Amino acid sequence: MGAGNAGFESAAQLLAYCKSVTLLNRSSDVTKADAATVNAVSAHSNFKLLNNTVPTEIKGGPFVKSVVVKNSQTGETSELPAAGVFVEIGMISATGLVEGLVDMDEFKHIKVDAKNQRSSVLGIWSAGDCTDGLYHQNNIAAGDAVKALEDIYYWIKSR
Repeated sequence: MGAGNAGFESAAQLLAYCKSVTLLNRSSDVTKADAATVNAVSAHSNFKLLNNTVPTEIKGGPFVKSVVVKNSQTGETSELPAAGVFVEIGMISATGLVEGLVDMDEFKHIKVDAKNQRSSVLGIWSAGDCTDGLYHQNNIAAGDAVKALEDIYYWIKSR
């Protein structure tokens, strides 16, 4: 959800892996994203943009089956088949828990050693979008987490 650059850029990345990508935009304004990005993503035949649309429910069991959405102008609801949901909320990190404890950059990203994901405080690691890494995306976050887990394992074992 979200029609800023973060939403469109994530949609572009997902298009490489998914049969289709539907981007939900709560307003009708897509000018928060740069025109070149909007045009490039919109050119994909397997991309769909739903303006004035908000998710209200995710249905399924162990796996996502569908997403119920509501049109904010008409109030009409509909159910979209879906095999997954990817939430993109932009660039604001939720790092308040460790604010003042570990070193952070000006965007409140936790500064880490890219080799092992260690923060400035012994015994605290960080991975994913809350770090000061150059790229932020789910597959990169997973790789960061693996590096952190490997380092945590060796750190604990050496004690």
